[in-house]
This record gives sequence, structure tokens and C-alpha cells, in this order.
Amino acid sequence: MLLLAGCATGVRQSAVVRPATTASPNLPPALIPSRPSASINVNLSEQESLWHLRSALNVAALSCRTGKGSGVASSYNRMLSRHKAALAAANAAEIAPFRARYGAKWSTAYDTHATRLYNFFAMPTAQGQFCIAAQQVLAKANAITPDAMTSYAPAALAQIEAPFLRRSTYARR
Repeated sequence: MLLLAGCATGVRQSAVVRPATTASPNLPPALIPSRPSASINVNLSEQESLWHLRSALNVAALSCRTGKGSGVASSYNRMLSRHKAALAAANAAEIAPFRARYGAKWSTAYDTHATRLYNFFAMPTAQGQFCIAAQQVLAKANAITPDAMTSYAPAALAQIEAPFLRRSTYARR
């Protein structure tokens, strides 16, 4: 992965900051890293964070349909409408590096990336906490002004990603 990072065309700063996790007494440290390194949500700009957040919330709208998650789909649709302009800009920011790197064949590489992103948030090991986080993020997203959405995205993405990065979830993958 480090070799691939060296091939990146531009330097991007990480917009998502995660706290370090503590060691679990039930799992040997050599088997479970203290911080999962497989997340697709690292080294993102604010706009890319917003697009990844939208992708996560899309998965939540499709997955969180019962019990405590039953209102996610309607909240997601409100968010799409309320933040339409910011989401369009975020989509353009997400696609631009693929167009620049792959030219006319950008869509194949982008589709692979998008599939990895959706699959990350569809992991069943964290769905309960994921749905709760999605509701919390959507409540705030629907309450903030459209011009604040992009700057809110990195913190919201970290919040919605957190259930997937817990040691217990990581160990069950």
C-alpha cells in the first residue's frame, strides 16, 4: 500500500481524524492491529469526505429499514434535497482524480472505487451501530445550513465510520 501511495499524482491531507484504540485483553495484539489500516476513508479532502459520507448514508438508507433505523431513508432524501449543490461539487471532486489519471477509461477505475466504498459500509458486523450513527449524522446534516455541509463532512464521516473501525468489528471481518 505504501508503494501505491508513492504513486499518487497529488498530495492530499487527511480530513478524517480518528482516535487511537486501546488494546483488548481478549485478543493478542499481534493478530489485531490497534488501528485498522484498510479504511477507504483516509487522505480525503473535505469535498471527498462529503461524497464518501453521502455514499455511507446511501447504504444506510437502503440498510436501516427497521426498528431504530426506520427513519433513515426519509432523512437521507431530505439531506439530498437540502444539500444538492454541495453534493454536486463533492461528486465532481471525487471523480476529477479518476478522469485525470485514467482519461477516457476513468469510469472503470471509479466504479471499482465506488464498489469498495459501498462494500465497506455494507459490512454486516457493525450495522446496528452504523444505523444509529447514520440517524445522528442525518439529524445534524438536515439542521445545518447548506454552506456548512462540506465543512461538517469530515467529522460526520469519522462518526459514521467509527462502528466499522472498532476492534470488535475489525476482528469479525
